[in-house]
Amino acid sequence: MKSLVELNITDKNLVIRADMNVPIKNGAIKDLTRIKACLPSIKHALANNCKVLLVSHLGRPVEGKIDKAFSLSPVAEALSSILDEPVQLISSLESDDIFNTKNNVQLLENIRFFSGEMSNDSSLGKLLGGMGDIYVFDAFGTAHRKQAST
Repeated sequence: MKSLVELNITDKNLVIRADMNVPIKNGAIKDLTRIKACLPSIKHALANNCKVLLVSHLGRPVEGKIDKAFSLSPVAEALSSILDEPVQLISSLESDDIFNTKNNVQLLENIRFFSGEMSNDSSLGKLLGGMGDIYVFDAFGTAHRKQAST
């Protein structure tokens, strides 16, 4: 397996599985450590004129059910502020906006909102893996999980 810096990624669409499972209280992120850990990969991709779709989970919502308490919206806002560019939150795997937008960085809503993540459904894994030109695994803290995105 090659690292991101070993690949020719110029002008590619990257799906990056990140670990942005951060503590949130009353809509405010209490610790940015995990978000900051993803920044080198994101910045490297942007420096190579890539479009990036970030995939992460937050907390333990019931699989397949949307629960705003576990939304990645605060993470998108934090990333936008840190990167100094808009980060679009994508709520559907079928969205025509994925990679077809002026935004260079998109964040898929909590992957655990989608049926198949927790049950390790191979069709969800294949869908995620086929969305971009390159699938980047940058979520070491989730590597032990038997889930579709990991």
